[in-house]
Amino acid sequence: MKTMTNIIEGLNQYYESFSNRRKGYFVLHKIIDTNPVVKSQKTYRIQIWFVSKKERIPAFGAEYSGRIVTDAEENKVISELTTAITKSLLEYINTEKFKELCYDSNE
Repeated sequence: MKTMTNIIEGLNQYYESFSNRRKGYFVLHKIIDTNPVVKSQKTYRIQIWFVSKKERIPAFGAEYSGRIVTDAEENKVISELTTAITKSLLEYINTEKFKELCYDSNE
């Protein structure tokens, strides 16, 4: 998941280049849930949040549910989630929500 962390760090560096941006930064939140009955069934949830002193706004994310037993299976899932997060990021930076954060008029 180091790659995902690096992607979000790049997003933060890009976001900091806007002089009128809202104060805050993007954080990566990872959740791995294991099915209590079938231990091989896992759900990986990756959520990116915009966090400031006043608020915590969900920005974008990705999820995978399935059978994960071996390290190879886990690495494949992480690779797929990294691709999904990258795609979501590219879509997100073209949204009005992101533009409002970059060109904030309240601060």
